[in-house]
Amino acid sequence: MRTYIVSGDIAKGALWFQQLSGFLDQASAALVCLTQEALRSPWVHYEVGAIANALTEKRGRARAHSGLAPIFTLLLGVKPGELDGPLAAFQSTSIEDEKDTRRLISDLLLMLHKDDQPGSLSNDWPNSWQQLRNRLERIAIQDLLEVFPDFDKLFRRKTFQESTFECVSQNWLARYDGVRDTYTKLQRMEGAVEWSCRPYAVDMYKSLVAEVDRYAMASSLLTGAKKFEINELGKVVFEAAEIGIARACESSRKRIKSLVARLTDPNQAPHFEEAFRFEEAESVSEKKSLIQRKAPRANADHTIFNPENEDWGRSDWDYDRIIYSLYLEQSVRASKANLSGVLSAALDHAMADMEKVRARQGTDTSLDGSYLMSLSYALGPFECVPPRATSLEAPELLEYLVGSCKKLLARDRKIREDHRESSARGVPGSYAARYETITAVIMDSLCRIERIFGLAETGTAATAG
Repeated sequence: MRTYIVSGDIAKGALWFQQLSGFLDQASAALVCLTQEALRSPWVHYEVGAIANALTEKRGRARAHSGLAPIFTLLLGVKPGELDGPLAAFQSTSIEDEKDTRRLISDLLLMLHKDDQPGSLSNDWPNSWQQLRNRLERIAIQDLLEVFPDFDKLFRRKTFQESTFECVSQNWLARYDGVRDTYTKLQRMEGAVEWSCRPYAVDMYKSLVAEVDRYAMASSLLTGAKKFEINELGKVVFEAAEIGIARACESSRKRIKSLVARLTDPNQAPHFEEAFRFEEAESVSEKKSLIQRKAPRANADHTIFNPENEDWGRSDWDYDRIIYSLYLEQSVRASKANLSGVLSAALDHAMADMEKVRARQGTDTSLDGSYLMSLSYALGPFECVPPRATSLEAPELLEYLVGSCKKLLARDRKIREDHRESSARGVPGSYAARYETITAVIMDSLCRIERIFGLAETGTAATAG
């Protein structure tokens, strides 16, 4: 008869070690499931030590299955290299490896009495493996700080909080050592994060690891530098040969701070997992491909007006807001009885999106103008209004929106021209071309909306060129 015993079956209030010892007297082998949380638990190490001693003695007495160890370690979100101490002595199995998992089960079955061993796994294995994967996927997703409690503490040191230009101590080696130490600890936890967190958080975490590595490489170039002068404002005055290095350090440091802030704030979590990948995509075609994956199907029944979906429109992530805009557009196309209500919601959404773009102007805006994509999509619902169905509860707000968008584009172009004049290199040609394309699309949309709704022309942005 096959008997399976799980430590969680021990009753509350029972003397667990006595019961565990009784279980071990009956057991031929032990399967130890190791997560990152388990690795940090001293009790898990204690229990594994007790199990190992008991089963080793039992195997020695029976002198059976001498080629197999009685302890099988199954890794969930843990890499083999992360095991240390007694746990590292056992041949481990990663649950992510189907072949390795099948081999583990085959070896476990060898520990059974010959009469209890199944004939073959080949017939049942495909279904069994899929059931196992489905159950593992239903394990509750954890927040990053639950998986990695000390995560935010890594970034409280001056290395990440103090500007490179304000490091008056100029102890560049200590800054470099701090960054490398953080990088090592982040790498060590990467498997746990990948296993336990939402996909968008995994993508952000990996991007953070890569950025910390870049920061370390840039910081290393200052370790042999001489002492620089400190000006009257308390800033380090780097010489020509090092100013580019200092700027690279600052660029990485600021991006690291931004990623850490977003990873540790649950209120900044996006609705869609593709949101961060959309943000990081370098080409317009890649961004549009991600958008098309979530675009609503034509003539589908969409319940856009509910609290959960309306959260997409209020999101800080461009991708969430773009998908919400597409659902609004589909609602406009499909709406008959409540077109005025849909347009009113679309107007509120477009106004809010315009304000988000305005708040970002001149700060964290990308050179290729991709930060304007969400505004472009937010105007979409007004361009597909059926003929002779252009009634709005507040047409003056739409007129205000169109005029404000044109002013926003004009101001945005002025900011870019000032940047071009103050930068020796100017804006790369490919970025400039993308920017001109997206601003032209927005201008066309605004002009089309004016014609559809019969609005007075509110002026135009500076011409492209």
